[in-house]
Amino acid sequence: MNAQFRYTPILRWKRGEQQALQNLPVGDKHFARPMIEFLPGSEEEDEPGASYDKFVKQIDKSWGKESPICVELGLDEDNNPVEAVFERLRALELLGIPVTGVARDESFQRAVAAVAKADGRGALIRITPDEIAEVGFADDMSSLMKLLALDPGEVDVVVDAGFIQVTPQSNVTSQSFTMMGFLANLPHFAQWRTVTYAASAFPENLASITGEDTIPRIEWNVWKNVAARLAATREVLFGDYTAAHAIYSHVPYAGAANIRYTLDDAWLIKRGRKVTGPQYGGFGQYVKLSQSLIADPRYCGADFSWGDRYIHECANGEVGTGNMTTWRSVGTNHHIRYVLKQLASLSAP
Repeated sequence: MNAQFRYTPILRWKRGEQQALQNLPVGDKHFARPMIEFLPGSEEEDEPGASYDKFVKQIDKSWGKESPICVELGLDEDNNPVEAVFERLRALELLGIPVTGVARDESFQRAVAAVAKADGRGALIRITPDEIAEVGFADDMSSLMKLLALDPGEVDVVVDAGFIQVTPQSNVTSQSFTMMGFLANLPHFAQWRTVTYAASAFPENLASITGEDTIPRIEWNVWKNVAARLAATREVLFGDYTAAHAIYSHVPYAGAANIRYTLDDAWLIKRGRKVTGPQYGGFGQYVKLSQSLIADPRYCGADFSWGDRYIHECANGEVGTGNMTTWRSVGTNHHIRYVLKQLASLSAP
């Protein structure tokens, strides 16, 4: 098992996110444990299970066999793909960990239990603060653990706060105390294999930004407060949705050219105009956006990550401008490397 991991990026399993993981240094993959969300395709598959074959091959190509990866299959409510997908992962010797939650039906939980027994890597339970606040939550967790036939020490818990937003009435400090209250109501808090706080303050869209702006990384500061205050009880790890909104929606519209660039406490946004509007230069806008970023003192340099290298090369005309998927890869790859560097700095003596 990858015992030294410190970070769980939650990723929708789309081409941009796959390319971001594929271009991470191998060493970084020992310190991150992604939770990837399987998004059922809308296209008709030629054969039953073909989409699962494709999904697993993508994991092999993007992540590899050296480190575990958490696989969230509960987003497809029409069927239960758990055992079919994990059978394929097992055949390729990939280190998958199944994700479940208290609201999944019994057949799903029994499938997760079967996978955990077969693979010996336990499971991940993903919980929301609203679920913790429900009357009977402790009983629900007890019933789930019986179904999974696992001890707390074999289970990772992610408390996923989803989209968070600071208002004058709910600042970082108050949100931190609220989250500590939720964690205090988590049964076996000190006994789980790991406990992770995850959230995202990234907005649903960037329509309000013209040119350049920053968006506070609220979840990072909430986590730092929570982790510091609970350190005497147990380590609380960090998770987020990288540079993306916590609630997924399929938006076919290409939108405006933009670069999402992670900084210490914020995302720097460089935003142009519609890529579908030829009068604005289409994807060619990314050359000027990249030039603006590499001239910015907050730019980390071409050697920081694959994403940073791509920005540098785009600014200098050494690579093409790509498309929206390309720039999702660039922003996600930079973000993961940046968070890992932040965590390493915090843990340094």
